[in-house]
Amino acid sequence: MPSEWREVTLNELALDITVGYVGPMASEYQEDGVPFLRSLNISPFNISKKDLKYISPEFHNRIRKSALTPGDVVIVRNR
Repeated sequence: MPSEWREVTLNELALDITVGYVGPMASEYQEDGVPFLRSLNISPFNISKKDLKYISPEFHNRIRKSALTPGDVVIVRNR
């Protein structure tokens, strides 16, 4: 890390920190609809559309707290 950068916590940078949806998903995937990011779609500084899954607008509304908005930061925990 460059010396002019200072270390801060996520709480100092973010208005809200949430966890994405955790639960069974296989039955929710469909051919098109709302894009649903999974950890395999996230890499450093990139979101890959390879093997992107989709969910219905209805399911998306049920898990609204997990929806991303412009400016959000996505982090994947190491497995």
